[in-house]
Amino acid sequence: AGEPASADAADPACAEAVQHHVLAQLLRLRSYPCVERRLAAGRLRLRGWYYEVHTGAVREHRADTDAFEAL
Repeated sequence: AGEPASADAADPACAEAVQHHVLAQLLRLRSYPCVERRLAAGRLRLRGWYYEVHTGAVREHRADTDAFEAL
């Protein structure tokens, strides 16, 4: 009792929710003027990574494919 319906890290719905959160945080960071300026000047790059606890795999969001791909 009290646990989320999808507490299993291997559950695709859980992975999708976490990955969506990563993307939302990247958008949030881009909304800051200081971050926007540095991105525009090429002085900053943002990376969105997702760590699969159950496998140890790390995936990075790729803007060109709009997918999380293994590093």
